[in-house]
Amino acid sequence: MRRVPALLISAGLLVAALTGCTSNANASCVVDSGSASKLVSASGAFGTPTAAHFPTPLYSHGLQRSILRTGTGQPLEQGQLVEADMVYYDAKTGKKMQALTLGVPITDTPYPGLGSALRCVPVGSRVSIVGTAKNILGSSTAQQDGFDPSQSLVFVADIKRAFLAKANGSVRPARPGFPTVVLAPNGQPGITIPGHDAPKTVSSETLKQGHGDTVTKKDHVVVNYTAVDWSGKTVTASSWQDGAPVVWSLSAAASNGGAPKGLSAELIGATVGSQIVVIVPGTGTTGSASAYVVDVLGIV
Repeated sequence: MRRVPALLISAGLLVAALTGCTSNANASCVVDSGSASKLVSASGAFGTPTAAHFPTPLYSHGLQRSILRTGTGQPLEQGQLVEADMVYYDAKTGKKMQALTLGVPITDTPYPGLGSALRCVPVGSRVSIVGTAKNILGSSTAQQDGFDPSQSLVFVADIKRAFLAKANGSVRPARPGFPTVVLAPNGQPGITIPGHDAPKTVSSETLKQGHGDTVTKKDHVVVNYTAVDWSGKTVTASSWQDGAPVVWSLSAAASNGGAPKGLSAELIGATVGSQIVVIVPGTGTTGSASAYVVDVLGIV
């Protein structure tokens, strides 16, 4: 059975990273005017879209979206992760291809249409999406997964909840000796490493104190982060640059979906909405320390 590539992770989520939503929804969002997507209906209670119904064959030369049920939550914004349940079909034959309840971030790069179609949709909505595999998944991704890029697909998605796009907590004073952090409008940090040597033990400070739930060791946390090498003063890893937040298990090793070494203990006890700076010493005689800026966006 075909399935959208790489849509499986632990944590039980289908998550979509959405980019480009502005205050003017019509300026960047797919307009609800698709004739094909309006022919789609779905059965099943919200959160369990068990079947989609539409005339076959159903074709769309461009990406179309219709909101079948309008939720009462906030419209989805740039950089968010979305928890959703989804089912999709071959639009030509009406054959159900897969129901998805697990997933990984969907960004504009590998999945351009899916992110665009969910942009600015209120949380709690049920959405129908019609387009070619190229429209929805992107040409290279569609081909890698065995789709004909011109093949028409029908998706039905229930948008269950959304995580923060960036840390939104109360600003706190910075600690002397820690890296300086400045933020772009979207929340992406720029980090300046000080000239002195890094601490010899793991150290942390909270730059923004969130007001959400408290993170525990058993949790999976949704985060955006940037890591900078202390000696080289270069970015070594960044979910912001990769295009979507990530999910870390705080009870697992980094090699098994956990946070990078040294971070888990500093994140336990943090509150959702916080921004934390963590300095992790280098290892061995040549390893350099790293400075992480982590936005705690939600708990799975």
